[in-house]
Amino acid sequence: MTGFIMTDAVSSRLNEPPAWNSEEKFLKIYLKGRPVPLCAPTNIEDEGPYDVKAPQDPPAQQLKLEWVYGYRGGDCMSNLYTIATGEVIYFSAAVVVLHNFAEQTQRHYTEHNNDVKSLAIHPDQVKVATGQVTGHEKKGKAHVRVWESINLTTLHVIGEGEFQRNVCCVSFSPVDGNNLLAVDESNEHILSVWDVSRDNKFSKITDCKSSNDPVTQCAFHPKEENQIVCCGKSQITFWTLEGERLSKKGGIFGHEHANTMQHTVPGTNKISKAIPNAHDGDVFSICCSRDGTILSGGGTDRKIIQWDAEFQKTGVENEASKNAL
Repeated sequence: MTGFIMTDAVSSRLNEPPAWNSEEKFLKIYLKGRPVPLCAPTNIEDEGPYDVKAPQDPPAQQLKLEWVYGYRGGDCMSNLYTIATGEVIYFSAAVVVLHNFAEQTQRHYTEHNNDVKSLAIHPDQVKVATGQVTGHEKKGKAHVRVWESINLTTLHVIGEGEFQRNVCCVSFSPVDGNNLLAVDESNEHILSVWDVSRDNKFSKITDCKSSNDPVTQCAFHPKEENQIVCCGKSQITFWTLEGERLSKKGGIFGHEHANTMQHTVPGTNKISKAIPNAHDGDVFSICCSRDGTILSGGGTDRKIIQWDAEFQKTGVENEASKNAL
């Protein structure tokens, strides 16, 4: 058994006030007991002795965010899209990035007060919904923001004080975008549906327990407004929204492994074809292209593989860098 004994020296250092070094021209502060020297600006030398305790005016300069590096992909899915402006949208920390690859410029939505963990695009390709994690402070509660990607103005702030933990999934209804669903990371992974059809007002339609196991993705059916599909750890569930009531039907798993690609007959939820060993490891994402080809992404092998309409490899594949997927 190990422990930590706070000595008088450590205790005094934790509470030690800032100290000005007039010879070296730096201010020493203590951050968690460790000294941190802050060099003084050059005009301090011209103004004579510096009083640490004297009230100071804030600087006239303002910080401006120019560029965001990185992308949160390790614990998030379905968080990389293109929008009406042609920009690619994703998030890193508490910032949503709108990246113009053609001009190599970025715009930033910075209204979140904690890390963003989920993202959805409205059918109009202009409105965006982003869900954030919960923090330790009152102002950092988990919630969802609906906003305009053209002028970066916020339309709705949804669920402050209602989501118990991080908002891990958000999705607009695909036909008109009038409804928005969200799933949080509480013990019961609450699934909620909201009416966001009016720009100046929103309301909750219903909510219910989703699962005791983690939910990684949840979305409306692409053609049927009242159908919702959720998946996660050892589960896939089909929901029907009838008025203010959600009814649930669980999927039945066979003996296939996680590296199997499966195709269902439209309108039946029945598997018509399975491709075993599609990747060396889990299949993390599948994308259908307009030309009929299919792209699949594996998390373990880091490969993106192209398939034709008959689910045969075309020979086109690429391996992403170690930290990309």
